[in-house]
Amino acid sequence: MLYKLGRTGEYSESIPKAIDAANYTVYYMVEGDDNYNAAEEQSITVTMAKADSQVTADATDIQYQDTLELTVKVSLRNSDISTYALYDTVQFYIGEDMTPLRQANVEYTNEANTEGTARLSVKVNKTNNFVLGENIITVEYGGSVNINGSDDNTIIVNVTPMQLGIEWSNYETRPYDGEASNVTAVITGAAKTDKVELEVTGGNKINAGVHSATAALVGDDSEFYTLSDENSYQMYEITKIDPEYIIPTGVTAEYGQLLSGVRLPDGWSWEDGSQDVGEIGEHTFKAVYTPEDSENYNVISDVDIVVSVISGRDYTITDIANAEEDGFVDVSVIKNTQANGVLIVSSYSPEGILIGVRAVNINGITGEIPETDTVKVELRPQDGGYMSAYVWSSLVGMTPLSGKFSK
Repeated sequence: MLYKLGRTGEYSESIPKAIDAANYTVYYMVEGDDNYNAAEEQSITVTMAKADSQVTADATDIQYQDTLELTVKVSLRNSDISTYALYDTVQFYIGEDMTPLRQANVEYTNEANTEGTARLSVKVNKTNNFVLGENIITVEYGGSVNINGSDDNTIIVNVTPMQLGIEWSNYETRPYDGEASNVTAVITGAAKTDKVELEVTGGNKINAGVHSATAALVGDDSEFYTLSDENSYQMYEITKIDPEYIIPTGVTAEYGQLLSGVRLPDGWSWEDGSQDVGEIGEHTFKAVYTPEDSENYNVISDVDIVVSVISGRDYTITDIANAEEDGFVDVSVIKNTQANGVLIVSSYSPEGILIGVRAVNINGITGEIPETDTVKVELRPQDGGYMSAYVWSSLVGMTPLSGKFSK
């Protein structure tokens, strides 16, 4: 038996095989020999129908840099014994412009090669022309002439950005030193061929405080990647340090003063300015040092400062007391001079009306300064009233030698 495909073909003992889907005319005849008579040429029309295909994916929502698994099932609708497909591959395309993606071999599951499956594993990346969002994958079997046009030979794959890892450095808590911080970070997981880098802002703070360094992806291919919210920033702290300071010395106060009236060097203040400086002599009080740069240096408190309390005047009256009910009052006086003076004591009614005045001469000291003395003055205080006293240099000159004391 001899066969040929089409009128222009040549006869052969092999059964013709077609490639593309179409209508084919197959001619056949029997060539006579010593045992058989020849048979006239006859023909038969055979149709190679277009194949049906169905493309599926393990997942149609996939992250950039993941591997996409595609499966194509090919089914030839015509299984004529004399014509069948000879194609061993299917072609995958990506995008509306049908950019070639890959080829995959068809594994036929029957002898007639009319049923088969092709599988493709492809990396979802820029190199393979994937974009963020929708990507149309189209499959062809032996060219478009051999496949039925239908939705089954396309699939839409949605690509989302890949989340990168990030490693932060130099964010440990450190003391203030006047130098800029150097908080940095690097990304992990990006493809080496992609142009994507990490830009860190806020990682160069100098002053003390709690700061935040923020990372952002930059570069031509940064759109394919993302950072998680919790990894896109790093908190870090610069702590304040204690300043250098010198505790004030030689601080003096006048008897009867409050600490608020005792001057300290710049940066220093009293913890409780309402305190009385106390008796004449040395006393210790608590003070606070506030550095000029309080943003970076600690305020130092609970510092002991010695204050020397002095009389401050030639005479200092410290008390007026009713010694006994004998018409006399006792006036306590601290003498800080050798000059003589006149002690004047006045008595007032509860309404502030002057009801009596006495003047007593007092002598300055001849020994060491200061000297404490009690002067008895004949003056009876009025019930509910008050008294005042002060020392003058003379009754005429009116030069004060002490401050006024009232009680």
